[in-house]
Amino acid sequence: MRDFHKPTVKVTSSGVGFPGLLALLFIGLRLSDVIDWPWIWVLAPLWIAPLLGLFLFVVVGFAVLIAASRPSKPGQLSKNI
Repeated sequence: MRDFHKPTVKVTSSGVGFPGLLALLFIGLRLSDVIDWPWIWVLAPLWIAPLLGLFLFVVVGFAVLIAASRPSKPGQLSKNI
């Protein structure tokens, strides 16, 4: 007889997250005239996090390119095939 198993599926939901909640708070404070910040700074939590992620991606990419372009030391096996 066959053994039929139901596939296990994990469903995760991260929700709004801290930057989203912070942006909602800043928008509410700006619309109620509690703060008088320019809109670019009110919406900063929405664009700073992706900008930092992009920055880290570029830095790691450059580090990998630099490491790959360095010649190997004599006597070591080359990892580039």
